[in-house]
Amino acid sequence: ASATSSHWDKAISLWHTDTGTELHALSGHINGTSDITFNPSGDILTSVGADNSIRLWDVNSGTELRTFLDHTVDGDALLYPERKVHASVNADYSIRLWDAETGVELPTLIGHTGMISSIAFSPDNTMIATGSWDRTLRVWDVGTGTQLHTLVDNGVHVADDLKFSPDGKRSRCSVPL
Repeated sequence: ASATSSHWDKAISLWHTDTGTELHALSGHINGTSDITFNPSGDILTSVGADNSIRLWDVNSGTELRTFLDHTVDGDALLYPERKVHASVNADYSIRLWDAETGVELPTLIGHTGMISSIAFSPDNTMIATGSWDRTLRVWDVGTGTQLHTLVDNGVHVADDLKFSPDGKRSRCSVPL
């Protein structure tokens, strides 16, 4: 089992949880890191840097696999479905999608007018749901970037957590009280 830690001094450490030993020290960001996330299978780690880059790392070897540049990230911004599509939230309230294996940028999702607070992929990875401080939940087609549905909350709720049902036909969200 592995755990990781990042610091504003640019260091990312990958640790073995059974022994407490450092497996890899990952370097590449010019400035510190603001977020780190494992993909579901645990073999790829992604880091978000204050240098406006996102980097993918091979957990087993500690090597950098890919770098995405010119990215203005806003908060915790990373998700990985098994299909290897990468989603990240930008400071301009858009969501950028990439094929994490090829680095090809997929359609950018544009429509929110407030900070994006949650993201979820459908089980088949064809749709993505986003929740925002603009009090909307939006469902998008991953392949085309088309907005499929917009749900508006007329109250003051913000979706903090989104999930699709296992069959992908329903979604749920939670809001703070």
